[in-house]
Amino acid sequence: MIYVLTMSLLFSLMIATKLPPHLILSICFFIVISLLTKKRILWHKRLFIINICWIMFIIFFIINYFSFHNNEFYIEAILFICLISSMYVGIYSGIYFTDRLLHIFPIWVLVIFIQLIINNSIFQILNERWTITIGWLTSNAIGAALAFGVPLLILCINKTSNKFIKVLSAIEIALIVVTVFLLSSRGSILALTITAVYLFLFKKGKIKMIYMGTPVLLILSFIFLKVELLKETFELTLKRISSSGLNGREDLWSEGFKLIKSNPIYGIGARNGEHMDFHNPLLHISVHYGLIAAIPITVIILSPLFIFVRFKVYREKSAVIMMGTYIAIIVQSSFEAILTPLITGVLGWYFIGLVYGYLLMTIKSYRDKKSSDMEDLKCNY
Repeated sequence: MIYVLTMSLLFSLMIATKLPPHLILSICFFIVISLLTKKRILWHKRLFIINICWIMFIIFFIINYFSFHNNEFYIEAILFICLISSMYVGIYSGIYFTDRLLHIFPIWVLVIFIQLIINNSIFQILNERWTITIGWLTSNAIGAALAFGVPLLILCINKTSNKFIKVLSAIEIALIVVTVFLLSSRGSILALTITAVYLFLFKKGKIKMIYMGTPVLLILSFIFLKVELLKETFELTLKRISSSGLNGREDLWSEGFKLIKSNPIYGIGARNGEHMDFHNPLLHISVHYGLIAAIPITVIILSPLFIFVRFKVYREKSAVIMMGTYIAIIVQSSFEAILTPLITGVLGWYFIGLVYGYLLMTIKSYRDKKSSDMEDLKCNY
């Protein structure tokens, strides 16, 4: 079931213009809720916090509607139904995670690259850079989706026994780094850099081989590109960073803080006027729905980090690698509209849910093993 749910969610986004995502996501959500209820873990003490936080947010969201009677409320309601649904699909997939589930992600990344090649010529990809689109994703969103996938590809190399999937994942990691670099997507570059540093600090065993092998694959990839192109891309990226800084985000954030100051309780209302997205999920929620509504969202976003540190899950190598996806999401969503638009929001919340569910599974497995060891010890005595 987790394979069907994950594939339905990820691949349905690629035909969002033909098949409304909220239909697929609503079906997936009800299936997940029924399965979690049947297995009596929907209100598990660690899922209880997530459930309560979403319920709190929905209550504040409805109060916001009655305060403003905004005509855009129903569109925004559909958006959050999709985001919430995607997170619960991710949580279920993480709790019942199997190594075979990892095979989906290299294929998914491969489809993204195929779409890039089909919908945009190589010259268009290289020349237009951050302005390209593949219909369901814009340039920054393409960079985000690929950046989110890198830790999962590393985990796939680390855990799967399928040699084809291992080789495909390794090649895709190199291609992702090249693609993000050529796109000059600063948010994606930053997300990949910080994720790489994080994984390097925790590197063990096969991860060392990945760090050794990736530069070789990069060199092979660059052989097919002109040296002038690499120099041009590097200069362009530096120019974008030095000339535009945060590309006007500092002014947008400043405006957001002013709006919060003048409307701290109820915000300005859903999709109010020209104030659409403030390139930061917490700031976006605070501006549109008030500071109180931002509290449960903050708890939900930080919940994987709390579990990771509180229960010392960093002792488990696979969980450490999986957290790399969470790190990439947090970094990029802090500077770009990643968690609040529909398509990238569904991807981001799914992966946050996947990481959270996987951490819960890791805790349970670790405690079951510890209990088993204790039973064995008692038997020996």
